Amino acid sequence: ALHGKKVGALSTAFLQVGNDVTWNQTQKTSPSPFLIQRFLKQLVMNGCTHAVLEVSSHGLVQGRLNYTWPRIAGFTNVTPDHLDYHGTLEQYRKDKGLLFAMIPMDGTIVLNRDDASAAYFRSCTPARALHYSTRQRTDFWLSDITHQNGTTRALLHAPNGHTHILALPILGTFNLENALCAIGCASAVGVPLEDAVTALKSFRGVPGRMERIDEGQNFSVYVDFTVTPAAYEKTLQALRAMLPQGKRLLVLTGSCGDRMREKRPLVGAICSRLA
Repeated sequence: ALHGKKVGALSTAFLQVGNDVTWNQTQKTSPSPFLIQRFLKQLVMNGCTHAVLEVSSHGLVQGRLNYTWPRIAGFTNVTPDHLDYHGTLEQYRKDKGLLFAMIPMDGTIVLNRDDASAAYFRSCTPARALHYSTRQRTDFWLSDITHQNGTTRALLHAPNGHTHILALPILGTFNLENALCAIGCASAVGVPLEDAVTALKSFRGVPGRMERIDEGQNFSVYVDFTVTPAAYEKTLQALRAMLPQGKRLLVLTGSCGDRMREKRPLVGAICSRLA
């Protein structure tokens, strides 16, 4: 709950109703429309006022989001992935754009201005758009980014000209992008910026996303569910930034057997260069 709003969430990893979390046994980011509707009904019956759904491009194309009517949609970035299914990056972008076309005129879309797909997604709907950036001035933007002792900090500039210290107890500039997207979505439903920034100070991340494994060993171990070459690069660069001088970064990686074989040599090259 944040600012009097009881929230439920559905993602690749879990289903959450209030504080009750169960694993998503379907292992699908967007499961069948029947399961999604049952989940939304469960939220209503438990007094939830808002739902956060992670949405996949496969789910959009295959109608798994049919009869789900989002009022806010956001994205962080689009990089080549699932091209074994979508065929081309252009088609992948169009298929993701189906989400933004679902947003009503009085809804809001939250876009990463630093991503080349932002302009296309903006054209998908007449709804209000909020932009964010870690590089340029826009609605929500960052300056003075630093990484220290496992914490990522930056100065957040808001649309009203006010500034706030954004501090995340997790690593990686890419997590700042995630935070800005979340701040934009929270702002769209009326959550004061101060409340969103305060909530993020205690956000420890989610399982499998730059998750630190501490079993008392005298070295650091992180698990990250990374699938695209761009994500590998961001993750390994974030870990290299905190690597003590003279120490090594070791990486163990794998690739799904039925996904984009052509990206495997790209991932291998990135791991060889950065670890």
